[in-house]
Amino acid sequence: MKILLKSLKSIKLVYTLCLVLMSTSSSFAQNFTGRVTYMSHKSIDLKLDSTKYDLETRNKLQGFFTKQFQDEYVLDFSATTSLYSEQDKISLNSTSKIGRDKLHKNFKTKFYTRKLELLGKVFLIEDSIKSKNWEIKNETKNIGNYTCTKATYNYKKNDSLIKVTAWFTKEIPVSNGPDIYDGLPGLILQVDDGFYAILSTKVELNTENTIKLPKGGKVVTQNEYDAIYAEKQKEGKSKARAYLQGIESSKN
Repeated sequence: MKILLKSLKSIKLVYTLCLVLMSTSSSFAQNFTGRVTYMSHKSIDLKLDSTKYDLETRNKLQGFFTKQFQDEYVLDFSATTSLYSEQDKISLNSTSKIGRDKLHKNFKTKFYTRKLELLGKVFLIEDSIKSKNWEIKNETKNIGNYTCTKATYNYKKNDSLIKVTAWFTKEIPVSNGPDIYDGLPGLILQVDDGFYAILSTKVELNTENTIKLPKGGKVVTQNEYDAIYAEKQKEGKSKARAYLQGIESSKN
């Protein structure tokens, strides 16, 4: 009988310890905060005609446009909300660019708000956070001081299949990441969708963050904004072609 009582007491003690550990872990996750700096690189392939442009000119133009589309972002996060903000920068022609892209996520309401500027007009995108069908792979690598695991998923946008590869770390227990990417069992430190490559350059934990909801601008859904952007992109490509034609004419 005494042995049975001792066994029951031991089981009760183990159960109590498990509850304490679970409670501590949950409390830790709920109070977890941090700040991550990311560098975003846009993939640029000018596909210049080698019969019209020598290698040096092609490399210079490729490098110029690549640097023009490099941007620094900061992700301030807690367990339930985050703000992903574009940082100010000085462009190659010494003009300043004010970081206007701000993405706020609220994982309690499952909604996001994104404030950005397109050709001088400010938009405020309000839409729901979409779930992502991630497939976690058996591949790991180190990014900075963190061991990261590979994950992939595909989605369609404007009739195109976007293939996303991400690297996340379970050492930072928040299901978040840069830009629209989230939904993994750890913070995403690197992601590439074939158009943009985003890599963390600095990680700070237990920071005192001020996460504010962006305000101001024309309110649209994500689909409405995508349609507007596609139209403006066509105009931008026409201007780029005119720029290259001007270079070609100056050489003749």
